[in-house]
Amino acid sequence: MKRILGLALFCLCTGVYGADQCTERAKIIGSMVITKKLTIESLKEKPVSGPMGEVWRYLVYVNGRNLAQFGDDREHVVAVAKLIEQNSFSEDWRIDVLIFSEYFQSVCETGSDILKIPPIDVKGMSDCFGESPPGKDNYKQCIRELVINAK
Repeated sequence: MKRILGLALFCLCTGVYGADQCTERAKIIGSMVITKKLTIESLKEKPVSGPMGEVWRYLVYVNGRNLAQFGDDREHVVAVAKLIEQNSFSEDWRIDVLIFSEYFQSVCETGSDILKIPPIDVKGMSDCFGESPPGKDNYKQCIRELVINAK
């Protein structure tokens, strides 16, 4: 009986840790979206040529170590940064933060590999945002279904 109880407690704790890890990842992604906005503004004011003129490089430089804490290798960090650089859902960066955070949280929770899933369905994600407010279960489910169906 003690073994079963211990095993159940272990599984419960592991699940909570996993969910917390995905939430923390989503927060890092949110900060990457903010970094994207600030970097684009900075590069407009003072253009830089060559590799340092690429926004995704700044995202990796500023936030890459934070994602690496979760075991992401450089290839995954770069893929995330490029995905954030190449996609936008709204002129309002706050909406991008909400959508990207939920998207990457769903990617994490479903165990999807960012290198193996197809490009983001920008229209689908925007529709999820427009149909229900962020933080609500139906919004999360809508984003999750897009991630799952993309596999």
